[in-house]
Amino acid sequence: MTGGMGVAICDQDDGLVFEISKGLNAKEHEGNTELVELKALIEGLHIAVAVDLKKIKIVSDNPLLYQYVTGKKHPMTANVAALANQMHLLLRKFAHVRASHVEKKKDVKFAVELAKKAMAFQFRKSLGHINEMNITCAICFGKTHVHQMFLLTSCLHRYCYSCMSKHVQFKLHQGVLPKCPHENCKSKLKLDTCKKFLTSELFNIMSQSVKESSIPAEEKIYCPYPRCSTLFSKAELQGSKGNSAGVTKQLGGIECPKCRGVFCVNCKVPWHANLSCFDYKTQNPYPSIEEKKLHSLATQNLWRQCPKCSNMVSLARDADMSFAINVEQNGETRSQPALVLSGTNIISSMTGIDIK
Repeated sequence: MTGGMGVAICDQDDGLVFEISKGLNAKEHEGNTELVELKALIEGLHIAVAVDLKKIKIVSDNPLLYQYVTGKKHPMTANVAALANQMHLLLRKFAHVRASHVEKKKDVKFAVELAKKAMAFQFRKSLGHINEMNITCAICFGKTHVHQMFLLTSCLHRYCYSCMSKHVQFKLHQGVLPKCPHENCKSKLKLDTCKKFLTSELFNIMSQSVKESSIPAEEKIYCPYPRCSTLFSKAELQGSKGNSAGVTKQLGGIECPKCRGVFCVNCKVPWHANLSCFDYKTQNPYPSIEEKKLHSLATQNLWRQCPKCSNMVSLARDADMSFAINVEQNGETRSQPALVLSGTNIISSMTGIDIK
């Protein structure tokens, strides 16, 4: 007797961001749907914890699982109770948990399709048509099926989704565009492929990082309006010069394509009507309260201004030295050279900030 389970992690727009499809043999599920449902949920919760989700909503078409999650009912058998306890321990790791019971399987379509695939795979495997292929992740040493590993097509290195998510999150928080985790490998991660294991928030951060890295520092222009602050390249804004408000190309006036606010591309401030750039800078050495606060904070915290893009930068953190030499697990040994990390954080552009 074969079985399968499917877990789908979706964002708030019902977009699939992570999936788990796993076959189960008779020994694993013992013909008990409660065990399968709980094991599937636990698999999903482990992934949600790994990608640092804070708020989750559990959707299931199984009324018994819904009652276990909400605490309205408690398992009677020891093996089911053990899994339920494990589930509740994982649920405590989230700041907010909601549960929803749906009647129709179409409301959990992603998970149903994944479960069907897992069952088909398990059935073909039982007939000897497929040989199980487990690969060891070089980061966590966990053994994962080849189809559940993330493959970098440019270098053919594979890592489990959990480790890739943590790797990308760490690099993005350091202000670095993530690459392949393999030592000395310089292969770049493609944004569209990373959507498989990133939360929507991390995906948006990475999208912004990719855009920022593609624009030379001297070509970057941020909209100076605090509620916008969108990044553009000078080339992107060339078509925006001149508008109905009487702002001309010769004066350096630009209309932000996103918020439609008019600003001076030379001074990088909201539009100074009836004043040349020279006169404006002379009359307004610190043209806004926000910029005064920024300069005060810069002096206090020893921030410096980038000579190319005019952003304030600070040391993100002290140098981190991580050593992992002869790490052993399950009889396997891996040597890792010392890794030293340091970097800077962009605090804000010189204008257009919103400091409270």
